Amino acid sequence: MERTVQKIINKLEAGNYLSEDMHDMHIYVLQKWLEQLIVSTIIYATALVFHVVLPTILFHIIYMSIRKHCGGYHCESYAACFVFSIIMYATNILMYQLAAYVIKPLAILCIISVIYIIITGAKNNENIHWTLEDLSRTSVITRIYTVIYGVMICAMWIVGLPEAYIIFSMMGLIYPALTLLIETARISK
Repeated sequence: MERTVQKIINKLEAGNYLSEDMHDMHIYVLQKWLEQLIVSTIIYATALVFHVVLPTILFHIIYMSIRKHCGGYHCESYAACFVFSIIMYATNILMYQLAAYVIKPLAILCIISVIYIIITGAKNNENIHWTLEDLSRTSVITRIYTVIYGVMICAMWIVGLPEAYIIFSMMGLIYPALTLLIETARISK
């Protein structure tokens, strides 16, 4: 993918559509955008097949808003991130298919995840480069989002929304806690 992105950026610069002084930034932005587009396309195509588009949108909002601020573990390559993202979403589908058996254990895991995220806040890593001020700010934002989404999931359960919405939302909180836990273990080594 890197070679393809390089060729696209070179052509855009040669045609004076982009300035060459920000060459590396253009490559980075286009590559990240294409990576996210590929993963999102696969995830939403899968959501269409399993008739869980709205729960997937809800999962994506919860996961991405918390993940953006909590930091934690980040894969070293696009290939690893791609595989991790697909496995993560496949797990959502599996949990939904096993809803009758897993919803209560997932609820317990979600509560543990909420507590862990509130205690931990955000974690810096070498791919993020937050200052102490940024880390403090993102920790507060992470905690606020986590509380809001935790309360929202409880409300969804109380009003009796379909299990798909509840399961996908809980997974949106569980995965960021998992990335924080992995990064904490990695730092401790």
